[in-house]
Amino acid sequence: MKEVEKYKIFAVIGLMIVIGFSGMILFGSSSLSSERERDLFISAGDYRAASNAESVSVVYDGFTSFSKALTLVGVMLLLLNLSQLAITKIDFMDLASNPRIMAGFMQMLGLLAIAIAIIMTFSYTSKSETMKSGQIAVNMIKEFEGFRSNAYLDAVNIPTIGFGTTKNIKMGMFINKKQADKYLKGDLFRFEKYLNRKILRPLTNYEFDALISFVYNIGSLKGNMYKSVIIGSPENIAYWMNKYVKAGGRILKGLVKRRKIESEVYVGECSTIKEYNRCFAC
Repeated sequence: MKEVEKYKIFAVIGLMIVIGFSGMILFGSSSLSSERERDLFISAGDYRAASNAESVSVVYDGFTSFSKALTLVGVMLLLLNLSQLAITKIDFMDLASNPRIMAGFMQMLGLLAIAIAIIMTFSYTSKSETMKSGQIAVNMIKEFEGFRSNAYLDAVNIPTIGFGTTKNIKMGMFINKKQADKYLKGDLFRFEKYLNRKILRPLTNYEFDALISFVYNIGSLKGNMYKSVIIGSPENIAYWMNKYVKAGGRILKGLVKRRKIESEVYVGECSTIKEYNRCFAC
């Protein structure tokens, strides 16, 4: 490799790292500002402005993720090129006897350690800030949705299959329980992501499970229900949750029972599997 070409490659890689790292700081801080604005609008009851702030935050989050990826790719390319340079120019038999080569080799190991630390930090942060559905949520969804192997029209004429899956479902489809479980996992992942983005305040596991079952059935959090969740008032949440018992303009007994149990789970009356089973049997 010519010297000029080598320096050009390192210059491009360096530029990638600088742009990526700068983007992480800029877009990350902008996303946090948008989320704070969203919460202020919610507190003020201005849900349209809150929705706009949420949309802006989603865009910034996308740019932040891209910047993280660009930074990591840049660091890994830097390490790759440094290792190739070392392999072509270093006689490893003389490594221990040459202090300058040893120092360069240790610097390369240091960069590798930094890259690994960055990756682990991103991974740890993501896991620590993300809540997952528990067994109570899965049980509620399966028991109230029931299993249907053939696609059917639900109470509001939406094609549905498996354990209440509606996304990309067409009439005439047929699945087994194993496929239905895969569909359910995909749906749970989607709604987990929705709630983790929508609600910034800490939730207990049973609160999160109740909300997962609720949005799985309703599709979203909005209005007084959303405001109550943001404020953190269990009694208000239970009250508004029990208002969602209609489908197709009529009250359904199954929805009445589902909302009752979801609200009991949310306020902590059925916060364990044993308690949930007791509540469901009543």
